[in-house]
Amino acid sequence: MSVFGKGSRNHFDVDRFEVDDTFGFRISVDGDYFTVAGMSLGDLVTINKHIAEAIRKGRRNAL
Repeated sequence: MSVFGKGSRNHFDVDRFEVDDTFGFRISVDGDYFTVAGMSLGDLVTINKHIAEAIRKGRRNAL
């Protein structure tokens, strides 16, 4: 079951923060709220690459 499913109140956003022109995540899961800020666009690209690799590995293992 997905943590961010349609029936869930959990959510996440990726934002650009106007104050210092950086990027970050805002995540709400099970009533807890997290903000990770101060990332560059390059940081987001690196995180995206790691997430994509984990998805590829998961798909290979599921077959």
